[in-house]
Amino acid sequence: MLINDIHIFIKFLKNQGQNKYHSPEQIDDAFNRASLDLFRQEEKVFEIEQIITDTLRPFKERVVLSGGSPFTLPTGYRRATNVSFNYSNEKTTSETDIFEYCDTSLSADMGEDAVSGYEKEIDILPDGDWVKRTGNLIVGPTSSSPIARVYGNNLEVLPNKEDITLYYLRQPIKSKWAYTYAGDGRTPLFDEGNSVDTDWTETSHNELIEKTLGFLGIAVRDQTLIQFEQSQKNNNNE
Repeated sequence: MLINDIHIFIKFLKNQGQNKYHSPEQIDDAFNRASLDLFRQEEKVFEIEQIITDTLRPFKERVVLSGGSPFTLPTGYRRATNVSFNYSNEKTTSETDIFEYCDTSLSADMGEDAVSGYEKEIDILPDGDWVKRTGNLIVGPTSSSPIARVYGNNLEVLPNKEDITLYYLRQPIKSKWAYTYAGDGRTPLFDEGNSVDTDWTETSHNELIEKTLGFLGIAVRDQTLIQFEQSQKNNNNE
């Protein structure tokens, strides 16, 4: 577990005289700050390019929300990337509609219900555009072209839909290094069963470690990392 590796490494630095003591709670706090900082860093890339990078991919979620507008946003919600509804539930799809929304080369032999389950995007609008659209008779929302906006912990859709599909980015989970005490009542021992590891992929681990150490005010030389890695290998071989 990465969260355990970080705790072991910081303890190693203290034993080497290169770091002061940090409590398990302080280390967890620094690690979770690093996790959120990395997420915000990657989120800015998404804001500019509207592309979910491989780094953010573990946090991409899809959920069907039911019960009608306003819909309660899921726990951990950070930002919507797309909202859609089942267009085939709105009306019987004609061949003309199939040509409008599908590849025409594939639609020649399609019947009336050929696009059952077809998802159609719902425009997600800022408040200003929402107000303009709701009061416009020409481009106002319709059953086949609804609009949506996020406010508070809710997602509002107009006209109302019973079910929608929300694609979104969630926040990283909070990691925790759980522990019990050794017989001396002072030495913390790692409790893997009650610990929570990070949900970042391995490709992001080095950056997370660097950011965590930075939040703790620890400067690490490359030689120290080599010594730690060698120490871990020796322990594993014993």
